[in-house]
Amino acid sequence: MIKIRKIQVEPTDVYDVTVPETSAFVANSLVVHNCAEITLPTKPLQDLNDPDGLIALCTLSAINWGKIREPKDFEKPCTLAIRGLDALLSYQSYPVLAAQRHTDLYRPLGVGIINLAYWLAKNGVKYTDDAALAMVDEYAEAWSYYLIKASIDLAREKGACEGSSDTKYSQGLMPIDTRKAEVDELVPYQERMPWDSLRAAAKEHGIRNSTVMALMPSECQSKDNLLLMLDGSTKTLGKLLEDAGVNVNHYEENQMVGARIDIKPVDLPGGRAVQAYYNGIQPMYEVDIGGDTYKFTGNHLLLVCNETGEHFVRVDNLKSGDEIVSI
Repeated sequence: MIKIRKIQVEPTDVYDVTVPETSAFVANSLVVHNCAEITLPTKPLQDLNDPDGLIALCTLSAINWGKIREPKDFEKPCTLAIRGLDALLSYQSYPVLAAQRHTDLYRPLGVGIINLAYWLAKNGVKYTDDAALAMVDEYAEAWSYYLIKASIDLAREKGACEGSSDTKYSQGLMPIDTRKAEVDELVPYQERMPWDSLRAAAKEHGIRNSTVMALMPSECQSKDNLLLMLDGSTKTLGKLLEDAGVNVNHYEENQMVGARIDIKPVDLPGGRAVQAYYNGIQPMYEVDIGGDTYKFTGNHLLLVCNETGEHFVRVDNLKSGDEIVSI
């Protein structure tokens, strides 16, 4: 257990950094992960009522791995996530025709993963343990299988999305069939789930949602955060952006929230950073944990232990003196 000694709220400009190879880098001695984009088909608009234009939307959720005790436990939350999000696609209104048309065609969803570190800790392993990869491989297979199955079951009941025939699913191809071969060098390949029957069902019924999985971002970086460079040195994110030719004042003064910023390539241990995103002014929480200072956006969840047991608490709801469970 590690006690928080100081919490200080300080609104500041925050950014995401894109590293295509791994979508991960090291900041303040912690490995952090940013969003890996899904490429969805789009078409430019000539005007807001252009019937041929397509705008892709993100409709996201995540499965709390901390609640999963064995792979079969994924079936219920994955089914609920797919059915709930798919119903939302039909229920919600769309500001422009191009967004609704894209949803009608492809009905894309993205159900991700949260609480992975806690799940590993519950199972007595760390990121660096050899057993961790094999465990993640087994459980991620079940997570993927039940998400895809839920969408195929929906296609059987309500019909496939209009663009189902454009997907590999309609050909009976699953993500495990198109995985990178290099992954097998990390974990020996094996199929534990009944993929053959799912392949047959996909060929027969198609799929309701052209995408069902996505690992969404869970944090943004303050410009004060120290990033580890490939040569072992450190540099603040603000300095990295400055050296990469970015005029941060342009984005911050005009509050260009969501702007994609192309930067001069920067080599980090996780790969080469080529883009950043400006995410506006967010309340940052400076937390002193055991003498080390960390900055979080308020939506981060930390595991807190008190007299009633262990609970996940948002950083913006922490109280000075709370005890944080450390892996």
